[in-house]
Amino acid sequence: MFTNHWHVFPEGTINQEVPGEGTLGKMLEIMNQVGVEKAVAFAPFLNTMPQDTWYKIKFHNERECNEWLYKSLKNYPGIVGFITTNPNNSESCAILNEYFEKGFKGVKLHPPIFQMKINDPKYDKFYRTVEKLGIPISIHTGVHGWEEDKYLPGLLKDVIRKFPALKIILEHVGGAEYFDQALSVLIENKNCFAGITQSSGRCKRYHLSMDKINKLLDKIGTDRIIYGLDYPFNSDKQGLTDDIKWIAGWGIAQAEQDKILGANLEKLIS
Repeated sequence: MFTNHWHVFPEGTINQEVPGEGTLGKMLEIMNQVGVEKAVAFAPFLNTMPQDTWYKIKFHNERECNEWLYKSLKNYPGIVGFITTNPNNSESCAILNEYFEKGFKGVKLHPPIFQMKINDPKYDKFYRTVEKLGIPISIHTGVHGWEEDKYLPGLLKDVIRKFPALKIILEHVGGAEYFDQALSVLIENKNCFAGITQSSGRCKRYHLSMDKINKLLDKIGTDRIIYGLDYPFNSDKQGLTDDIKWIAGWGIAQAEQDKILGANLEKLIS
């Protein structure tokens, strides 16, 4: 298995009482317990939502966030790094280029945290850089505070018209509220992938009913569905195990399950 969407942090960043929570060490422990051979880790956010006062990152800028992950991954050969950088940062394109050269395989975008309207032309340089590098964008879709009208999944159509070679994983597939918009983007754009992260029901706002899963299977098939865990938020060893069983219950062949649980992601970043 090769699973997507693990957020990782230095010890004590998200829980000072349990300093190992959210660390690469704990991530590897869960991977080994469940039989995950490879996984994608996102570099830490410099900041999260304003109300997240529990977040205790000690870095001063985004380069430090990515450099920490880059150096740490030397001890974790089965874990692949994704760049985390805010397009509002004047150094974001330089960070993209630098950490692509250092071996990172994708980029994580979280519009409500970054407070970015995803189709604003001021981000064209950022998208153009990602498109040129040929790496996927793992972008949060679905309600998560701030001004949701500025990060509706449907706005990605404007971005894709300008940059048709962009490879985009729509994480949470729009969630419960904006699934239909996300599905429309997926149907119209073959370089877009459904990131079924927290979709099994542990988090209600991102839960996709079996009816919605069947729509994904019918409209885009299993070649463009990618499983992600969203570690350490609402996820742990049991959550990962339950998700694997959930996918097994879809009524699809083992070969199709294997695509969702790793083969599609491997192909996307290779």
